[in-house]
Amino acid sequence: MDKNEIFKELTEYKNNKQYKKLLKCAKEAAETFNDNCFYNEMYNCLIILNKKTTAVKILKKMLINEPNKVSLYKKIAYLYYQLGKYKKALEYYTKVLVYEPLSSENYFNTASIYHYLKELNIALIHYDASLKLNPKNINSLNNKGILLYELGKWENALCCFKEAINYSKNHPEAYHHIGKIYREFQADYELSELYLKKAILLDPKYSDNYYQLAITYEKNSKHKEAISTLEKCLEINSKHKNAKLLLEKIKSSVKGN
Repeated sequence: MDKNEIFKELTEYKNNKQYKKLLKCAKEAAETFNDNCFYNEMYNCLIILNKKTTAVKILKKMLINEPNKVSLYKKIAYLYYQLGKYKKALEYYTKVLVYEPLSSENYFNTASIYHYLKELNIALIHYDASLKLNPKNINSLNNKGILLYELGKWENALCCFKEAINYSKNHPEAYHHIGKIYREFQADYELSELYLKKAILLDPKYSDNYYQLAITYEKNSKHKEAISTLEKCLEINSKHKNAKLLLEKIKSSVKGN
């Protein structure tokens, strides 16, 4: 069977969602021809089947045939990131930077891994490099803000989040963090409420938006609003432990009064 006939067979399996047959056929073809087109079919199928570890192995075989193909390094790095293997992800994102040193997104990806590894100063350097190449990189602005918040530099963090909103009015994470900062560092509950409500408006399915708003209500002695907001939080995520604890605390406090 020649390559064209094999591709027709693979297309038929794909259209019929017969992924196990597709994988077997692509594997046989890849081993026969040592052709990255067939390895790529294997990779795509493995991603559909959520077999990420095996998908990494296939990508590494493809790299042997095309050692300078940057997209392969990116895919391997991202899969390692998804698998929680951050040091391996960093190894491949670092290689991506060698090939594409002028990409803001590449510096963001590398910074994010350093951030996960708690190497905050190195992460900050890479976020800054990302923003130097693209000052409007919303993800870098947001993550840099989170990092600065973690370092206790809340004023600098606030600037990052506000700049993110300046470039993208519909960025819920920035509103979320600004709301927390106004509550925790300035005790400005009205502004905190305003920003957290905006975060909810933009991302109504993120339970922690409601939890943070409930904390603001509780701090501002708005117990009725806090209770209803926590109940909404638990409707979205019934396993939110902190929301359960806070709800019990507020109900107990209200009952005691």
